[in-house]
Amino acid sequence: SDEDDDEIRGTLIDKEWAEIDAKEWIDLPFELQSVDAILSSVSSILADDVLDLQLGANSIISDLIQPDSDVGDHAQETLRTMKNSVQEMTSRVKGFNRALDAVLEDYEDMALMNLSRLLTHPERFVQPVSQAVLEEESDEPELILEAHMQRGHTLVNALTLVECQI
Repeated sequence: SDEDDDEIRGTLIDKEWAEIDAKEWIDLPFELQSVDAILSSVSSILADDVLDLQLGANSIISDLIQPDSDVGDHAQETLRTMKNSVQEMTSRVKGFNRALDAVLEDYEDMALMNLSRLLTHPERFVQPVSQAVLEEESDEPELILEAHMQRGHTLVNALTLVECQI
């Protein structure tokens, strides 16, 4: 029933807020939390735009497959415009993925993203820094970047599906 659903939803929300208030989820340094927050914002904006395109494309397609629909010039132009929007959005998401990939390829950049480690253990970052230290120090930033890159790949796949439907 609706009351049971509301109660379960309320319990889950209360539990989430308790975790947030207790800060049990924070085990990353501030600078990495900041990077994660920024990338989450960008990913969310891209995901919202992709969802809008998906819903718009579904609406156009469902209108066109109606038995009494007019598949004239206007409908074709609307479909062409939607396809162009999907291609433009695909380019935006792929650009986001390329930017993340460029950072992921450079262990030194990722290691230096971890400013807290740089301040607390400066001896590890004396030039030339060994590849083993760079790989070790870049673990946390790499996980953050890869998670957002995976989300980007998911969005590209969703856009490819929309484009194929058009």
